[in-house]
Amino acid sequence: MKKTALLIAVLAMTFACKDKGATAANTGYDALMDKTLAIHDEVMEDMMPLGNLSSTLAKKVDSFPDNKQYRQALDKLEHAHDFMMEWMQDFGKKFPYEERQGNKESQLDIKQRHDLLKQEYEEVRTMQDSVNASMENARQVLGS
Repeated sequence: MKKTALLIAVLAMTFACKDKGATAANTGYDALMDKTLAIHDEVMEDMMPLGNLSSTLAKKVDSFPDNKQYRQALDKLEHAHDFMMEWMQDFGKKFPYEERQGNKESQLDIKQRHDLLKQEYEEVRTMQDSVNASMENARQVLGS
């Protein structure tokens, strides 16, 4: 009887420790996913102002085709927009919405996906910098 109780206690502790490890991995993964998506959401709010700047610069380029500043500023805005669209498409393939909601990966899967998510986090930060820099540059070129 004592051996059975001891075995049950050992098994319970073993599973409890594994659950804590999985929970810790999930927590780190979930926190990084939240940070990554928060940056995406911030940049999404910039898409309409970026589009407005692009339209204004496109008119300037049409009116002053030899003005390299206008052309370069417009090119940077277009690049930043394309970067955002490509990042979203790539992220959606790597982390489909349904999987992000289920979060049923094993510990190993979480580790692999966490490493992949770290890369995506760095890329979304780079994309955010590109959008912000291109918009700031466009505003300076336009004098606004």
